[in-house]
Amino acid sequence: MEHILIVEPDQKQLGETVNLVTSCGRASLIASDYEGALKLCRTESISLLIVSLSPIVGKTAAFIEEAKLLDIPQVLLIVGEGTEIDKLPAVLQPGNQVYPHFKPLSKEGLEAYLPKKKPGVNTIRPKALIVDDEEDVRIFICEAFEMRGFDAFEAANGREALECLAREAIDYVITDVYMPKMNGLELIKKIREQDPTIPIVTISGAIDHSLTESLQLGASSTMEKPFDPDDLVNKFNPENLSAKN
Repeated sequence: MEHILIVEPDQKQLGETVNLVTSCGRASLIASDYEGALKLCRTESISLLIVSLSPIVGKTAAFIEEAKLLDIPQVLLIVGEGTEIDKLPAVLQPGNQVYPHFKPLSKEGLEAYLPKKKPGVNTIRPKALIVDDEEDVRIFICEAFEMRGFDAFEAANGREALECLAREAIDYVITDVYMPKMNGLELIKKIREQDPTIPIVTISGAIDHSLTESLQLGASSTMEKPFDPDDLVNKFNPENLSAKN
């Protein structure tokens, strides 16, 4: 799947840009810093890079220069009102597939830069199922995934998760370990009986061997609570799924 990669440290602006990309029927990935963005450039298929001009212009220039070396086809550079485009470094000048655009970015403005959809390319948002008995944790993770281009589904325990899996074509599962009615380890067993390939990440704040046990039962990866949402989403990158961690 091809993605629009949005690099934006401001969370409000990030959410607005993600919503614009989604309204155009495209899938997005996000990064809050240049280092995280370059990791995604190396592992994902990126059709357009949207990046805001940093107050430290040289850092943005160095980032875009490196991103271009990774064969990113187009860069939409979002600049503030009053920015003197002709005084920016050469790599940020219009041309060479770099397009400066003054804030704010509208849907119509974005559509002008979007690459044409390739026949057969899937632009449907991937579906992530978040399983945790704590509602605030579910909401936190769901919002994080939705901001990063996913459709998020919730379940408060393993039984509810299995019901959701029966209804929806879920692509990724994130599950806590200790929950009532059916815990995460039992859930992993049930899922693996039906689907040996769906990526599963186990999360837990317990200091015991439950995360290690989840890997033995078939989880793809694990993460200790608390965690950074970018790190959790990054667990589903192909290079990270290839090795259990």
